[in-house]
Amino acid sequence: MIRRNSQMIRYLLEINDVSFKYYLGIYLILLVLDIWKGDFVFRVLRFPLDWLMWFVIVSGVLKLFFNLDKLILWTKQSHFFGSKELLNLLSFLKGVKSYFSYLFQEFKRSVNSIFSWSLIFYLVLLLIEEFKDTEFVKEAFLFEESFLKWFLAERMNWLLGWVILTGIFSVFWGEQQEKLTKEKITKKDYLFILGLGLLGAYLIFYKTKELGWLSYVISVISGLLIILLSIIILNEED
Repeated sequence: MIRRNSQMIRYLLEINDVSFKYYLGIYLILLVLDIWKGDFVFRVLRFPLDWLMWFVIVSGVLKLFFNLDKLILWTKQSHFFGSKELLNLLSFLKGVKSYFSYLFQEFKRSVNSIFSWSLIFYLVLLLIEEFKDTEFVKEAFLFEESFLKWFLAERMNWLLGWVILTGIFSVFWGEQQEKLTKEKITKKDYLFILGLGLLGAYLIFYKTKELGWLSYVISVISGLLIILLSIIILNEED
């Protein structure tokens, strides 16, 4: 599975390597139309041209890093003016590439923990947001210039996006790590699951309390589902 994912990433990088010139060509054509016709792209295609610009920049950076070894070899064989400085720059970029590859591998190994703690942090912030008008929360967390007050000001969606993204990565990569290093389930894991289930059930109850007795049923069922599904995933055999 790990080898298959590595091959897929390499295929995507090879496709990007070939397709970059087309991305750049399309962007330049739309840019000319945008300048000539005045906001043509947004009026006709209904998306900002800046989005395509950033896509082209990311694609170009990926193409550069994908071809670093070829560029270094070509620079070593060439003797044009400034080749030594270019070689130093490319060697520096290769070191940056190696460092980011190391960080990426560390992220893959730790993705389960990152997702778990990100989810806990999001749930805690959500709980604080629900009780932000109470005196205790204002004095303890939402005082003037506090980090939580700054974060709750329209930045929760960014955190939710990060939780969803790490959750997706956890599904794909966490399973591989589990197969490589199968860990014994401890009482601490079950307590952690129970805490998440109770917290989730309470948040759902707080959001649906206007429904009356039905909110109790929905929150209890939701909490049990969180606990049972988490236990099933922990005990799942390969």
